[in-house]
Amino acid sequence: MDSYSENTNELGDFCFNIYIQPALHLTSLLPIDVECSIDNVEQFSLKPSELYLATFGSKTSSLIFTIPSNNNIKWVSDPVDLKVQGQGDDNEHIVILHNQTDPSSQQILRMILRVDAFHESYRLLFYAPFWILNRTDLKLDFQIENNRTLIDVVERPYLICPEKIGNEASKKGQIAVHSTEQGDAQSKWSEKFSLDVIKSTGLTSCKVCVDIVTSSFGLTKLVTLSPSMFIINKSTVAIEVVETVSGAEQGEWKTINPEQLIPFWPRNIQDGLMHVRYVHNRLTSKSFKTNQKYRTLLRMDDEEQPAIHIDVTATDFDGVKVIFEDYKIGDAPLLIVNLFENDSISFRQSKDVRTEILPPLNYVYYTWIDPLQPKLLLVSRGSQTKELELILQIGPLGKEGDSVYAVFLDGVQTVLLFCDDSKLLETIAIKSSFSDSMDQQIQIGIQDIGISIVNDISREEIFYISLNKSKTVWTEMKKSRVKLLPSDINEHLEELYRTHTEQCEINPDDKHLLEKIYQMEGFRKVTLHDDTAELTDFKDQKKIANRQALDAVWIEYSFSSTMNSALYLRINRLQIDNQLSYTMFPVMLHPIIPKSTASEYVGKPFIELSIYESKLAQSNIKQFKYFKLLIQEFAVQIDQGLIVAILSFLTKHNINSPPMINMSSDLEQIQKPFDTIIKSQIDSPSGEIEMFFDNIHLSPLKIHVSFSMHGSNPSEELLNEYPLVGFLLQTLNVAEVQDVILRLGYYERNNEKLTTTKLTNEVSSHYQNQFMKQLHVLVLGLDVLGNPLAVIRGLAHGVESFFYEPYKGAIEGPLEFAEGVATGVRALFGSAVGGAAGAVSKITSVLGKGLATLTFDENYKASRIRRKEPGATAASHIAVGGKNVVMGFVDGVKSVVTKPIEGAKDSGASGFFKGLGKGVIGLVARPTGGVVDFASSSFDRIKRTAQQEELVRRVRYPRHINPDGLVGPYIAHEAMGFYILNRLEDGNIAKRETYVAHITCSEDPLCWLMTTSKSLLFIIEVSILGLYKIDWQLAYEELNEAPTMNTSTGQIHILPKESKTTGLLKTKTTRAVPKLVKYRTVSEAKVN
Repeated sequence: MDSYSENTNELGDFCFNIYIQPALHLTSLLPIDVECSIDNVEQFSLKPSELYLATFGSKTSSLIFTIPSNNNIKWVSDPVDLKVQGQGDDNEHIVILHNQTDPSSQQILRMILRVDAFHESYRLLFYAPFWILNRTDLKLDFQIENNRTLIDVVERPYLICPEKIGNEASKKGQIAVHSTEQGDAQSKWSEKFSLDVIKSTGLTSCKVCVDIVTSSFGLTKLVTLSPSMFIINKSTVAIEVVETVSGAEQGEWKTINPEQLIPFWPRNIQDGLMHVRYVHNRLTSKSFKTNQKYRTLLRMDDEEQPAIHIDVTATDFDGVKVIFEDYKIGDAPLLIVNLFENDSISFRQSKDVRTEILPPLNYVYYTWIDPLQPKLLLVSRGSQTKELELILQIGPLGKEGDSVYAVFLDGVQTVLLFCDDSKLLETIAIKSSFSDSMDQQIQIGIQDIGISIVNDISREEIFYISLNKSKTVWTEMKKSRVKLLPSDINEHLEELYRTHTEQCEINPDDKHLLEKIYQMEGFRKVTLHDDTAELTDFKDQKKIANRQALDAVWIEYSFSSTMNSALYLRINRLQIDNQLSYTMFPVMLHPIIPKSTASEYVGKPFIELSIYESKLAQSNIKQFKYFKLLIQEFAVQIDQGLIVAILSFLTKHNINSPPMINMSSDLEQIQKPFDTIIKSQIDSPSGEIEMFFDNIHLSPLKIHVSFSMHGSNPSEELLNEYPLVGFLLQTLNVAEVQDVILRLGYYERNNEKLTTTKLTNEVSSHYQNQFMKQLHVLVLGLDVLGNPLAVIRGLAHGVESFFYEPYKGAIEGPLEFAEGVATGVRALFGSAVGGAAGAVSKITSVLGKGLATLTFDENYKASRIRRKEPGATAASHIAVGGKNVVMGFVDGVKSVVTKPIEGAKDSGASGFFKGLGKGVIGLVARPTGGVVDFASSSFDRIKRTAQQEELVRRVRYPRHINPDGLVGPYIAHEAMGFYILNRLEDGNIAKRETYVAHITCSEDPLCWLMTTSKSLLFIIEVSILGLYKIDWQLAYEELNEAPTMNTSTGQIHILPKESKTTGLLKTKTTRAVPKLVKYRTVSEAKVN
């Protein structure tokens, strides 16, 4: 452990750790056993993911691999010479293994041996790029690069490696149902699908579902091939199913025993019609659909099993699952109750001819005769007839008269009740609704919350998570809840308030202003008192409005004695700041107010959750009448430096031990029986409470994604600890991703019975698969050539707003619909202007990055990022851009001199000439890059102005942490000084010295005296540039005495040592001139 002197970064003591590592670490990343021989001296066996530390091997060894059994064949490889450089940047060797069971077959198997550096050792990884798992009951052909492999119906995976690897490899695959016919008909092959994905699931044209997922170690893709449809029989009787097309049966009936699962291969998946029948009596159902999600009860006309429940789940990414279950109470679509004392009720499905009769004072559970026909019920009482839709309603059977029927919900059961007592009908219908008033209420409001995530080992703050209160808005109290006033009233009232406040400030003694009466649209009288307004409309109805900021978090829980409860949660604003000093994106996550609609979104919370729950007394089912979650548009901006910082924060600090890889999750995926996997997706753990949702709606997600490869590069220890992250960073290392929009559609279910497990699986699958499907947007949005597609996307956003805004406005009521139309028109105009400017900004931005890369100077690239931080105002923003142009020329000239000297110090004569080359390139690239960056920032400013985008900044400066690593309370004064130090000379001062303290010496111009671990600095802010410069700096060795404080003049007296200049004949002594620095308070000066 190293120890430091207090408040310095000077080491007091030293401790040396010596690690002895073998030259070779070998890990097998295959799902089968492997044997290896090193130089024909050291032989050993490897289980999957087992690490072997070689005793005799070296970096010049030759390795021979043996696979004892794969497809019942023994395979032995050609020797692999480690002295020979492998292919690509990853130093990968293709290992050719030959069939030793039948040498005459000339059959070969390819694998890859990857050679990585780990400290001074070689880390060897033996793997196959693809594991192909056939979960169908058909033989399939799999093709990459026209290299075809027959995938038989076996439980083990096929290990495949194409002839070409790395960047030259084809990243497209195809599959086909295996045929013994001669020839290669192009039509039998599926469309090509990308294999170079993180995760992807989809259906191919040959009705096979392809699921591709990256392994936990990042080098292998697990490709699972499964049928597009499964039939699961969870009932207690054996059934048979058959597909129908135009009423004709297609193929033979398939038998499914209880608790059995079978694959099904439909011939016409578009129409998706099927029959089911009982095996024991051949009673057959009507046709039902299998190409869309729904659930119903099929009528079977059997005395013992009169109906069978069917649940169909169908998606465009993982196919269709048809589940049959026994009938249970609550499965019937309708309970019909006849309370007429003398009259029977006749009823039938609207398009059916068979009529049923319900006698007086009887009831019956009913399901539809034909599930494909409209769900309408034709009911009759004598001569009175009416066609009913099963929605909540009450009314007469004829055109006129008293109400004699009601449709309502009793728990989860829809009930149709007939009765002559209209008051009884109304009472039952009202009682069954959720109009029960809440007699008890708990409200919790929290103004602001801040959470700081700190790595005390590296002594840096990583995140600052803040939940902040809203901007000041006008509200009113309604039923003990604070409600926002409509946007137009809010806007007009705020204008009146500002006018009134300005007049009061100008004329503080005018008492008449306190009683002044204003008018605004919709109100004839408005009076203002402090932050309260009284509004009187033209009907003399009064409204009291309060001007306030809404709490960051608001939780309201209401409940009643009848087991009904309601929860309302509001999070007004959530922001996550990237607090690292070297970052492309200072704000990682923040909400986005839709452009051109700021006034309509006044006070709108970022996250809003509303739940109404009714617990049924007669069952354990929780019924949710209303469940709605709304998340507003937001941006996520991440760079590589932040990812590295997070991983370093999570990593255990035993990084000098040999790296281990855990493949247990991958092995479990290929070893678990497929019917077990499918059943786990549709079954819920025993004992889970069922929940019935009348309506659940989770909002769409609109996410602006930006990613940059700027920042610290991951260390080899970090990549060994998290191999999958290395793969992801390599995948994203194509270019910069700037403001690519992902649109994930909403999740909604009506009248669904779900468990927590099933709901969680459905929701995660719904959003996750959409996210993965939209990864191609990231590729299209990459700014390799500046992303000119953003122009099209910008216009598309405007058209989208025109159709989306009215819908959102109509949620509240008909008046908001017109408002939504108006905002949609404004959004359409803003997108057309801003889109073009944004494209130009990205084109110039990527050119600037390319020119910075050409300089081969990491310090210059880091300083370029710091200089690009936006200014506080438009003027300072432009001024900073102009300064960058000047500094580009200055840096270019300096590089011609400094780079050859630095190169000579590192590598002698060869380094001198390399440095000279870098300096000459920098002479051209740095000035040009400054001009390009200026153009990029200017166009970006134009885009923001046209689209009315708000520039989001950090909530607070990054935390200062002392060298001892102890994390104390946040001190804004210290954080500001730490920030200023990091901004001096592009961060070079902060690399050499540690912040200690500072004081403010003057407000105009703004200047500070700062003490660091090595020197005193007097710093002045260049306000127009938003930058800081050092006026003078004195190392502690240059001080003649400790600084003193003169309380009478309010100054700190700093006396440097006398300077001596040696001439030819004598040494000349120059008298030191004292530095006089003003201070504001004695306490501040003493601390410094």
